Amino acid sequence: MHDALQDQQTHSCAIKALSTLRTATVWVSSTSMRDAQCVETYYRYLATPDVSLQTAAVEALTAFYERMYSHKVFDADTDLLEMIHYLLRSDNLAVLRDVYKWSLVDVYDLDHAKYVLSKKLTEFLSIIGGHVWQRFHLMPENTELSAFYAILLEVLNNPSLVVSIPVLHFWAKHLKVRNLQVTDVLLQCFPALLQSCSQRLFRYEALPDDSNEPTILFLHGDIDTVPEKHAFLGNYRRYCLEVIEAITHSRPYDAIPHILSQSEQLFQEGLYQDQPNFRAETFSRNSIPVLRADAQITVVEAAVKGYLNWVAESEANEGYDDTQQKQLQSDLKQWCGRFMDMQFEDPEIRRKIIQLFATFATKAFHAEPDFALRLAEYLLSMNIIDNPNMPRYSEAVQNLESGRATELQRLAVMFPDYFLVTPDVLHPCASFH
Repeated sequence: MHDALQDQQTHSCAIKALSTLRTATVWVSSTSMRDAQCVETYYRYLATPDVSLQTAAVEALTAFYERMYSHKVFDADTDLLEMIHYLLRSDNLAVLRDVYKWSLVDVYDLDHAKYVLSKKLTEFLSIIGGHVWQRFHLMPENTELSAFYAILLEVLNNPSLVVSIPVLHFWAKHLKVRNLQVTDVLLQCFPALLQSCSQRLFRYEALPDDSNEPTILFLHGDIDTVPEKHAFLGNYRRYCLEVIEAITHSRPYDAIPHILSQSEQLFQEGLYQDQPNFRAETFSRNSIPVLRADAQITVVEAAVKGYLNWVAESEANEGYDDTQQKQLQSDLKQWCGRFMDMQFEDPEIRRKIIQLFATFATKAFHAEPDFALRLAEYLLSMNIIDNPNMPRYSEAVQNLESGRATELQRLAVMFPDYFLVTPDVLHPCASFH
């Protein structure tokens, strides 16, 4: 085959043949595709180290499996199932993994042909993921699902958001289904999914246009206008949040400790990693530490939402045992307590943390006024120092002060009776100011 590919005419003919087959899949039945061994042919070209042939093969594969995915009548189609299982054989998964790695590009020396292949391949992987999910109960026991999911997780960490979004959408769409069946294979994916989605909640649009961050450079090359970039990033973050919420909803006793530990480590050690320490003179609302804090706080908020959905669902069941819920409530309270003992100089980070605590007080601990009282004490005892000579920093301090006042008012509205009978506890803090 390699000798034949040296002939340009043969090469061109092969691409045209693949293009013709791609067009034919609109009407050809799965039985005919199986008998003609079309998928096996596509895979032979996919394994050839030629970008144009690989791209044509992926396009043909995508056309066929995408068409079949849209026809649920094929759920019990044994021919289609056979061809899906063929893709999930260890040798064929190795081809997919090798082609994906082959298609990886350096944003500073972009190979456009390989980059196009990478985007088309991840779209194909997401379609196969949909087939597997729809027909999971029909998959043979020897199906290599672990290896397939490993490829999807690898794609999710691609520095190009455009390359990874089809796979992210696959996870978001299928994890949030009602009555999610958490298999051992799926459970093994949860830590990596939480890690990847947590990192991708970073607000990339807040970085300067001249940033050398690879993700930003890929984004600039893929999307032209600012509104389109904002819309794309908004969708990307929404999918990340849906994944986090779904995992926390289905397995809170595994996900919550993982997320809390991850967050605590970031705020203790990672906020200023590779960054200068905070200085009021150089304050920026979009500094890297602020953006890191914002992303991690968003992760915790999504986890709380998923946790509350689990609580509501669990309490509706007969014979509900609240042992796990009490343990998670205790873990969340202890985590908040440790955060209240941390010291942060950046007023924007402090403001975001206050908002997070308020979410806990009004949602996760809405029936526990003791936490609201502790939060009120924390807010009243905050030492906030302004410096009018630094306008940007001063504005952030004023926003922090305003945020503190707003959250105190919310607590007073939600727990009026409790605060009325415990004014002596708050009085020392209030008089301090």
